[in-house]
Amino acid sequence: MLKVKKNNLPLYILLGISVVPVILATLFYYGHRYFHFSQLNRGQLITPPMHLSDKAYASLNEKSAKRRWIVLQVIAGVCDQQCEHRDFLLHQVQKALGNNRDRIFIQQGKPSAFAAGHIYLVDPAQNVFMSYSDTTDPMNILQDLKRVLEVSQIG
Repeated sequence: MLKVKKNNLPLYILLGISVVPVILATLFYYGHRYFHFSQLNRGQLITPPMHLSDKAYASLNEKSAKRRWIVLQVIAGVCDQQCEHRDFLLHQVQKALGNNRDRIFIQQGKPSAFAAGHIYLVDPAQNVFMSYSDTTDPMNILQDLKRVLEVSQIG
């Protein structure tokens, strides 16, 4: 009797297509500390996020900032020329966001819990989650804000 030889290549391809992603996902999930992927954020991530107290939030906030993302520029005393220039650049960042510019509120404040001269991002739930030094390029803040607003469902 003559045996017919079957071609098993399609079976192996189908098996590989369905099993390889599961193996790779498991490898990345459990071995994430061994893989050094590039960092996406430009600012310093604050872990765990600091929650603004209601007192500090009320002193910083205006009615127009309710349920919006806040870019908080912390000033030590009187706003000098460099501070005003940074404030101008932050407002330019807000304008560069296009349709999302209404979701952002630029605020200057003097809360004691934060370093003077730094810029902080505050989410609508009053969590401070990212900081920037006063020498940070505004384009870095813009890129982070675009990413945050793109993935966020709040604010």
